[in-house]
Amino acid sequence: MFGSAGPDAAEILTALLQAGLIRSNAIGNDPWFLTAAGHDRAERLDDIPSKAEGFLIRRSKTSKHHDLALKALVKLGRGLPKISAVWAEAHNEKIDDRIFRKIKEGAFVVVDVPRKREKDLNEESHNVGLEQGYALALGRPMIHIQYLAKGQQLSLPFDIQSHNCLAYGPGAGQNAGAVFQERVRLALEANRLAVPLLSL
Repeated sequence: MFGSAGPDAAEILTALLQAGLIRSNAIGNDPWFLTAAGHDRAERLDDIPSKAEGFLIRRSKTSKHHDLALKALVKLGRGLPKISAVWAEAHNEKIDDRIFRKIKEGAFVVVDVPRKREKDLNEESHNVGLEQGYALALGRPMIHIQYLAKGQQLSLPFDIQSHNCLAYGPGAGQNAGAVFQERVRLALEANRLAVPLLSL
């Protein structure tokens, strides 16, 4: 049934039985079948990240200064898992399909949060909410960051004001890189702890 014909087959079947994921089958050719809990667990296995790397999401339009500060922050994560962005590699995929695939494959998501709109509706907008919601639905740990020019303070959209957002750029403190590295480490740890919940 499960390809368990090797030397560990008895242990695997015993563990699956004890966990309530399979039961013996008195009817039919197959001696075992998945329980409802087993089906649920198998479906949730599809949501486990396939790569121990992060994915960066941000709005499409940013300034040159913003881009340089963001690259510097991500470079400070050396020694940590790769953090990729949708524009980092040449590809032929539809952009939204690629973004959703990278979020699903990754172990954590870095969200570069635009400043909230203030009086002028032409100012920056959130513009990463859909991707953020998808990462949230998959249970991916998120690291929220926001670029600050000199003299600026964090300015988050109302629906994420309770998130712990890390400031970076000329208006941020000097230790942004160290804090970012620690948050990446914590995101990976959170993901590592979540995976055993889906295992036996």
